[in-house]
Amino acid sequence: MMRRKTTLIGIVGDSGAGKSTFVNNLAQLLGKERVTVIGLDDYHSLDRAERKAVGITPLNPRANNLGLFMEHVERLRRGEKILKPVYDHDTGTFGEPEWVKPREFVICEGLHSFLFEKLGETYDYKIYYDTHRDLKIRWKIQRDAAHRGYTVEQVVQEIRQRQRDIRNFVEPQMRHADLVISLLPHTVNGSLQRR
Repeated sequence: MMRRKTTLIGIVGDSGAGKSTFVNNLAQLLGKERVTVIGLDDYHSLDRAERKAVGITPLNPRANNLGLFMEHVERLRRGEKILKPVYDHDTGTFGEPEWVKPREFVICEGLHSFLFEKLGETYDYKIYYDTHRDLKIRWKIQRDAAHRGYTVEQVVQEIRQRQRDIRNFVEPQMRHADLVISLLPHTVNGSLQRR
């Protein structure tokens, strides 16, 4: 019996851009039973406390085990299961790894999904999720303060610290995308409005 082809989709965007919401909606459209989602945050190599101690953001490739991620993407493409690490955003620490099997569609979403040329060549389709800065900041503050144990002040400080890494490591991936999705705020008389 011939194995069904796995279609690999890479999605990149900044933190708070709305990638996970988009991926959940895409998986719903494709049929959740046909989709495996891999979040690159699980491939952090340093937990929250270690990143703070070293003075590095998760946007810096050195704070991530991208070698393991590349190996896992190759194995998923071949139809093999992987033992994926698990990062817990609530605690900022790592949980027990979990076995993941590839389905018809494998969606890899995160900050570095196609950072390296070899990794980018692995995907059948690459999407860059480009969200307006004002929306990203608002969404990141809402999410991190409500669900990830940060205060609003800590989130704002982290956003400031991340700007250089966003420019150096995340945004350059846009040029390798097959599709760029841009989200812009809705404004009335120059004021940002909630929709």
